[in-house]
Amino acid sequence: MDKSPKKRKTKNYIVVFFTILYLVILGVGLYGRYLLMTRSYDFQKVINFSFATVMLLLAVIILISVTIIEIINHKRDDLEIEAKLVESAEEANRAKTDFLANMSHEIRTPINSILGMNEIIIRETDQDEIAEYADDIKSAGETLLFLINDILDFSKIESGKIDLYEKEYETAALVNDLNNMIAVRAKGKSLEYVVNVADNIPAVLYGDKNRVQQIIINLLTNAVKYTDKGSVTMNMNWDENAGAMLVDVIDTGKGIKDEDKQLLFEKFRRVDMASNINIEGTGLGLTISKMLVGKMNGTISFESEYGKGSTFSVVVPQKKVGQTLIGEYQRPVRRRGKYQGRFKAPNARILVVDDTRTNLTVITGLLKNTGLTIDTAMDGPSCLELVRDNTYDIIFLDIRMPGMGGDEVLDRINKGGIRKGVPIIALTADALSESREKYLSMGFTGYLSKPVKPETLEETIIQFLPEGKIELSDETKKEGVIARDQIMGLFAHLREYVMSENEEALKSMLGALDRYGFPGDYQGVFNSLKSDFEKRDYKGMKETMSKIKVPALDKGEQA
Repeated sequence: MDKSPKKRKTKNYIVVFFTILYLVILGVGLYGRYLLMTRSYDFQKVINFSFATVMLLLAVIILISVTIIEIINHKRDDLEIEAKLVESAEEANRAKTDFLANMSHEIRTPINSILGMNEIIIRETDQDEIAEYADDIKSAGETLLFLINDILDFSKIESGKIDLYEKEYETAALVNDLNNMIAVRAKGKSLEYVVNVADNIPAVLYGDKNRVQQIIINLLTNAVKYTDKGSVTMNMNWDENAGAMLVDVIDTGKGIKDEDKQLLFEKFRRVDMASNINIEGTGLGLTISKMLVGKMNGTISFESEYGKGSTFSVVVPQKKVGQTLIGEYQRPVRRRGKYQGRFKAPNARILVVDDTRTNLTVITGLLKNTGLTIDTAMDGPSCLELVRDNTYDIIFLDIRMPGMGGDEVLDRINKGGIRKGVPIIALTADALSESREKYLSMGFTGYLSKPVKPETLEETIIQFLPEGKIELSDETKKEGVIARDQIMGLFAHLREYVMSENEEALKSMLGALDRYGFPGDYQGVFNSLKSDFEKRDYKGMKETMSKIKVPALDKGEQA
């Protein structure tokens, strides 16, 4: 790129040379014409004139040719510069992605320790005062995690690389998750939190539940942050004609000044900073929500009166699954009590590999009442030695470790023939949107992001432990909604494993579905899947999966 000015200078000299030559020849030609017109005609003068005319034409041709060559060279230089600029931009994007992945890892690792240890305190304490302190720590930690996710998500959305991961989900589960995240915050500010869910909303929808939840959480979080007294209300409805979920978030808070309304959805913009200086946030929540709503072909709007409050409304298109409606929704009553494990597995053995000792302490502490035998390792070589000498039912393998990383450990286990059919779960603070698919494509059986959520950790173990080595608690068996959600979640993953022909994951997944039971009308389909898997007929499994629709289960049906 630094040589291009020199090239252009040389080309300019060539153009000047031929231009002067052209002028000389033109002068000779004009002089010949003058002689022809002012003197008597003779043969020598005609020859001179003809020669001059030919030279003139030749000069014109040369000038035109040089001009065309110059244009082509300029165009080629422009294309080279453009290509280098594109390459530089792509390199900058890669650097930004690497930076975000590193930032995610470095920040999420200590948060994992804080929230994990705090969860152990919540489970084990008998003192209400200590439990309340721990709840406050949990809320603060989740707020910090929320801010980090905002930054990561904004970067991915802005670069156009964020995708929607759509699957079937239960509306009641969505509402429960929203309530669990917002109710504590509202209570902390002595606000009334009101939830109105229309009974005509489908019980099961198809879409990206996590992104829908993120949009609504952003609105609810803002409502709580900017409301000092009064209430925060969420109204959820369904538009049958449009096939869309309608959500209104209403608060009695500060409201928005007229001159600030046009700035509301600008990135990194926080309006009325003078009076909101003590309110936490990145200024990205509404920007991200608008981008996500647009990605779903929905709309977001608001009305606000300064000093009286605001109403934010979103319309999110979602596909309806089945004809069952949510009916009368009632918020579950949360009761504090001694934690009861969801399963027992005294005959099972797992290995957890992480280079941070606190992370190992967190996972072993969360699972200590399950009866599991838990071995730990802090580096790749120690992991390989343990895998050679022992048989495990699940291995949780940290991706980013000094020296030998998790991907290299996985490769050595596979090539060394010591895997023995064990599911290997990627354990990572890399929480970018495409991370799950990346690790599955690398050969991992599953993916668990940090900070590790206790319920997700338990569900992963329930999913992958062999059937004969796990016993679900009575309470877990009675959790109809959770069990139905689990079946639907397993089904979404099952599609991924069938398409990638992941034998180890399919073996564990089919066993998990067998344990949970299967809706009667679809038992034949499930038996077909199992039969095809026993014959390793992946083509037949793919054909079967393409026909399956996860059922909308009635509330009273046992999952």
